[in-house]
Amino acid sequence: MDISRSASQPVSPWLFGKFSKHLGNNIYGGPWSEALAPLSLAAISC
Repeated sequence: MDISRSASQPVSPWLFGKFSKHLGNNIYGGPWSEALAPLSLAAISC
């Protein structure tokens, strides 16, 4: 990695928004939260 190089254009804020939303879903919900949600809902309704 060469840290002396700089980008010719700034990074789009649209890129950061989508990526941070993805990280937020994994951090706050956990990577398994969506996979295990149907199982936990089934246990509640029994």
